[in-house]
Amino acid sequence: MDDPSITVRVEQVGVQVNDAWLLDDVSFACHQGEWTLLDGPSGSGKSTLLRAINGLRVPTRGRIWTLGSGIPGRTGLKAREVWRQTGTVLQEIALFETRTASHNVELALRSIGEDRATARARAIEWLTRMRLEDKLDEYPCNLSGGQCQRIALARALAIEPRLLIMDEPTSALDRDVAGVFFEAVRQLVEQGTTVVMSSHRADEMVELCHQRISLRMGRIEDIERRPILASRPGHSRVVGGDEIAT
Repeated sequence: MDDPSITVRVEQVGVQVNDAWLLDDVSFACHQGEWTLLDGPSGSGKSTLLRAINGLRVPTRGRIWTLGSGIPGRTGLKAREVWRQTGTVLQEIALFETRTASHNVELALRSIGEDRATARARAIEWLTRMRLEDKLDEYPCNLSGGQCQRIALARALAIEPRLLIMDEPTSALDRDVAGVFFEAVRQLVEQGTTVVMSSHRADEMVELCHQRISLRMGRIEDIERRPILASRPGHSRVVGGDEIAT
């Protein structure tokens, strides 16, 4: 892959389990600073595709590049390098049960080299943005599913990743908190983060996205390109390798 503006490229990817093809001949690209929405009914392959992009499921055929690194064939060292630049929220909310809410977020920040004080401050900032300022010292076992999901979102967003992969990230959030989350993601996209996500709120958020990919029975049914998001004054946006002042 020789285009540095492309953060994710999926080429003729198929994923087979036993005799079933969960994905079949899927191809698309996501550029730096773009927000891509995966749409489709339950069982269409959205979760499988996101796990494949994140390196958690190796394609049976075809190839995926994320941040310039190809799958299959990626070394463990390269995988760790990519994951350090990737924020991930899957349907399985993988929090450390023996760590508090703030410590879960701090650990992600320490893994990318932040010092302890900075990690603590940013963890508090992002948990507050997710309206969990009163839960900083609580353990996941004492929190609701929606609160745990908000911790996972804060952890993924706090590292300001180059790539953000999310599977139904607002499934347990009410409309008000979901709006706060979408605004936080929009700001990261304006700074150059590439987002690939599925959502049961597809109709609510489609206006936020640059690209909408509709899946059905493991195949791409349609790819719709949309106008670039309106940015706030004073911001610039990198799209397709070109910086656009706003």
